[in-house]
Amino acid sequence: MTDRLDGMSETDRMEAVDQLAHEAMLAIDAEPENMELNFAVARFYRSAAEFEQDLMTQALYYTDKGISLGPNTASAALALEHQTEAEAQLTTAG
Repeated sequence: MTDRLDGMSETDRMEAVDQLAHEAMLAIDAEPENMELNFAVARFYRSAAEFEQDLMTQALYYTDKGISLGPNTASAALALEHQTEAEAQLTTAG
């Protein structure tokens, strides 16, 4: 769904983000120790932050949480790289 946010109207995008945020919280509540799920939620928030910059804070939270669950993994290194790049792009664009 996150790859479709760009093609939506602002109203539809806001509704989709709200719905996806709700679903993400349900998933995290069900599996709070799932590193990859935390990274998936972080990716969602990074995508949504292109339209609502405040959501980058949520992306960072879930990136950090995932990294804390698997600090020495390739997934953690990649997640950190993606988060850093997204923050830099947001700063450059903003």
